[in-house]
Amino acid sequence: MKIFSHVIVAIICCFKLSGQGFINGDFENNETDTCVFNLTNSSFNSTVENVYSFGIEEQPDVQTDTCYVTPQSGDWCIGLSARPSGGHDAIALELTSSLVPDQFYELKFWTFGNTSFHPLLDSLKIGLSSQNSAFGNRIYTTLAEQSAWQEHTILFQSDSAYSFITVEMKEDFNSGWVQIDNFSISNSTGGFADLNSYNHLQIFPNPASEVVNFKVESNTKIAQFSIFTTSGKIAFEGLITNSDGFKIDIGNLPNGVYVVKVSTDSNQFISRFIKI
Repeated sequence: MKIFSHVIVAIICCFKLSGQGFINGDFENNETDTCVFNLTNSSFNSTVENVYSFGIEEQPDVQTDTCYVTPQSGDWCIGLSARPSGGHDAIALELTSSLVPDQFYELKFWTFGNTSFHPLLDSLKIGLSSQNSAFGNRIYTTLAEQSAWQEHTILFQSDSAYSFITVEMKEDFNSGWVQIDNFSISNSTGGFADLNSYNHLQIFPNPASEVVNFKVESNTKIAQFSIFTTSGKIAFEGLITNSDGFKIDIGNLPNGVYVVKVSTDSNQFISRFIKI
């Protein structure tokens, strides 16, 4: 089985503190001994401990290795889906303690894009919430790798005392099915990482006030880009079709430092620029 590992928004140094975690981030604490599919929110919430379903689709799954996927960690994983009608699954994972405002965190988790029943995949959103029944504030959007477990690492700064990390299928109307597994979170402290080492991504002019140009030293097809604030929040994102380079109007962005991530079909490039 192929394994992919993606690290994004590398803006924090790598010092870590212990103490933060998920109560049931690998979904091993559950009340079933077999696969269960298309659960209502209430049925899911009584089956999986400290993980809460609140999506309007109401069809989350609890899966083991006899159910169209082998979990990435342990014996169990969770399946989420979306429907062309606009319905989508969503869950909230409870933390061992609330996030500390202004603290930096590193969140890791795995996704599996499952095409057993649908050839197309929908995007997955990650959020921070104070409630187990609301998505909250989005910090990340991704498209799962087809038929492979893919690791995601998100570095962010919390702006409130959130108690839940949320996961929601994005309404792309593709009838997608994604498995998730092995969530972990840890405290991180430090300043900005030295992003100048990512010299495969050229940004000019830098600093810039109105328009910034990007050029990737790569022969691969560019798929998308994301621009983040230094706290890890998405400021701007979009798709790219021109592999020779592209430019973005940043006139409406507040002045400050921004991190840009460009994803190709085989790599990710990260750097930063200053808006003045």
